[in-house]
Amino acid sequence: MEKENAKIIDISTRQTVGNEKNEPQKKASGWKKAAVVIAVVLFVGVWAYIFVNQEIKLREQQSRMMYLEDIKNSHEASIRGKREKLNMQESESFIEEIARNKLNYVKNGEIVFLPIE
Repeated sequence: MEKENAKIIDISTRQTVGNEKNEPQKKASGWKKAAVVIAVVLFVGVWAYIFVNQEIKLREQQSRMMYLEDIKNSHEASIRGKREKLNMQESESFIEEIARNKLNYVKNGEIVFLPIE
């Protein structure tokens, strides 16, 4: 019976080995480790969620910006075309062409030939 009550002491650490009092401490330290691991996993999970969410929003904004740039370029091309057409319509040669072809005007001294039907 004396062997059952005997204590074994580790000389290097001066702690009792095999004592029942150390067992609850080991369990408590296991729970602490598990709590730390869970906290770290939750922290990393929240950080990853925030990062991914921001990345999704960034890509949506980039896509919208490209769409709006395409619309802007389309409008600028339309404006350029209309300006060119307006400049052409204000030119002497365009006015003369319209006067001759649509209004049947002629210059002074020109001979007009009319088709006989």
